[in-house]
Amino acid sequence: MLETVIALPTGLPYHRRMIETLIDFRNLEKGRWYRLETGTDLFGQKLIVKRWGSLTSRRGSQSVMPILPDMNLLRVLKAELRRRVQRGYL
Repeated sequence: MLETVIALPTGLPYHRRMIETLIDFRNLEKGRWYRLETGTDLFGQKLIVKRWGSLTSRRGSQSVMPILPDMNLLRVLKAELRRRVQRGYL
């Protein structure tokens, strides 16, 4: 099995095995997808990785948000889930 370590835009190394939560959304009317991942980078920092793109092309991007010690991960995830539902993702 091939394992990869990728560098996210923040410059933090992130290993695919470190994903703890994976939530996929699709908006079939607009032909888009959205993915939320939570995990830990190689230094132990909690992260939320947001990825999005088109269902019909290779277009897409990602954003990385570190979870600081004073932030509640569950509260941040709930806010993201509400935002996705409001924008038509299922």
